[in-house]
Amino acid sequence: MCFNGANSSRKQTLGGRMIRATTKRVWEMLDYSKPRNEDKTELQPGTYELERISNPHGFEGNWLVVKGTTIGMSEGAWKQWINGVLADREGHPNFGKPINWGDAEIVLEENGQLIPPPTD
Repeated sequence: MCFNGANSSRKQTLGGRMIRATTKRVWEMLDYSKPRNEDKTELQPGTYELERISNPHGFEGNWLVVKGTTIGMSEGAWKQWINGVLADREGHPNFGKPINWGDAEIVLEENGQLIPPPTD
């Protein structure tokens, strides 16, 4: 693990499933334990164990954070970087076609199974 983040009392872990993320480049992530204007931190390329938590800001949608830290982003934000997600910007020449993110791809696994790209 690349961080020594502090646990927050606002963090509520959901479920006990093993989630892993593999990143191929540096990603700017949010650290929800810090004030809004100081909440950005870098996640280095590598494989990380994640945990699913309720949204730390009280909104709908779960977050995935690096296990033992307060660093991550919404689950939907992680999933939008899976290769094969469909381009959804109308008018774009690749609208409706699967995207290959190259170095920006994030590979997600849950309980040893690849998480497929979202379809919505």
